[in-house]
Amino acid sequence: MKLRALVLSCCVALAGCATQDTIHQVGQSDAAATSVASLVKSPFALDTQALVTIDQSTQVLSNDAIDSPVVAFEIPSNRGALEISVTSNMTSEKTFFSPEIMIVSNDGEVIEKYDSSAFEYRRPRLAWGDRLVAEIRFTPPVDQETVTMLIYTTPEELAKTTDRVDPYRAMVEGQGGYMPELKDIPTPHSKTGKLLVEVAGASAGIFAKDEADKGTQNLDATVEKSTQDYYHNAIRKAVEEDNMPKALALLDEAKELNVEGAQQVYIDALEARQAN
Repeated sequence: MKLRALVLSCCVALAGCATQDTIHQVGQSDAAATSVASLVKSPFALDTQALVTIDQSTQVLSNDAIDSPVVAFEIPSNRGALEISVTSNMTSEKTFFSPEIMIVSNDGEVIEKYDSSAFEYRRPRLAWGDRLVAEIRFTPPVDQETVTMLIYTTPEELAKTTDRVDPYRAMVEGQGGYMPELKDIPTPHSKTGKLLVEVAGASAGIFAKDEADKGTQNLDATVEKSTQDYYHNAIRKAVEEDNMPKALALLDEAKELNVEGAQQVYIDALEARQAN
């Protein structure tokens, strides 16, 4: 495992981390890419983390939707709902890379977009410094094996600032004091930064960490409706396409995740196919 000391601190803050990679996506040429297809993409396995550097040599995407340094990940989209966490740490120059997230299909169609409002400022705590954090749940379409997740910024965000707590006030308040006269510090946004990205399966990811910390996580709990819908739709589609190995594999996965109604959906789909 790379960067062991940092991995350990990350595991405290983000439960369930397994492996961690360091990623620096440099453009294939000096010219900006004009399409998602021409970007350098990094495959992203579920239940892993990546430390991402965005600097002057990071690839740039310039088209009608995005004009920014950008990192691109290929993430699995055939395993049900995903939990995605993106943390943008304040740089040593006291700036923030203020991210937006776009998820696109293999043919370049936008599936989902999360603007800067999805990110919230968080104060320094334990091993973490000042940071912007987004924790989102994404349910992929059933007809995609993988999707591409883009992380970038915008000219509008570069013109803004983020208010961060005065470090001395944070220290005093951490000791039970109160110093309202020390106001928040407007902190500029920039085109460079350090990100921590995590993608996890919905059954064991970042949104389950609070219950896990309490020791009350129930592995037999009812699966989220979004995951249930995913497997129901995927099983029906596989049967309709007469792809029985895939249908049975999906059924087995659904049973392992305690997806209610999966067996009946499979039976109903078979009967509907035979009737046709």
